[in-house]
Amino acid sequence: MRRSNVLMLTACAAGSFVMSVAILSPPRLDADGPSTMPVIPIVDAASLKIDGVELSVRYIGSSTSERAIMVETGTPLEMELVAQNTADHAGNVPVSISMSGTDASNPLSRVIRYKELWRHDETIALAPGESRTIELPTGIKIANGQSMMINLTSGKEAVSALHLAAPLKFPLTATAPQVVAANKPASGS
Repeated sequence: MRRSNVLMLTACAAGSFVMSVAILSPPRLDADGPSTMPVIPIVDAASLKIDGVELSVRYIGSSTSERAIMVETGTPLEMELVAQNTADHAGNVPVSISMSGTDASNPLSRVIRYKELWRHDETIALAPGESRTIELPTGIKIANGQSMMINLTSGKEAVSALHLAAPLKFPLTATAPQVVAANKPASGS
């Protein structure tokens, strides 16, 4: 074979390989597809402090101030947002409270998947030294063996403020997780 034929054959083989890889490869190598939201690191803390305003979440059904609480299956999850301005100036803080729960369709699965079940967005305006408690009726009841995380987010700051869980009881019944519409009206006090 002549040298030009060998080079032509090598170039065609390389081109075929590159085209095959390009056609057969997925367009993106992300497991969940492209992210539409910015990644905000979540810190495991009791409260979020933004511009002198301290925000925290409390579970209404508990007499303790613990952040990891066991609740009975079927218990309605009612919380309250506590905001306190410790600064000497007025505070105006946008906050998002989200509740994510484990998928209750297969509680014995080894893969734990959290899905956002409820979200409330609000801007809190406080005078210097003012405190306010806002009730957050979620309308969600915790399922058998389900675990919940409540996160507070404001701007680029986020904390995992509260963890709730129901003990796993047998016999198991598969129930779909409840999804409640976002931004239900909250009552302030």
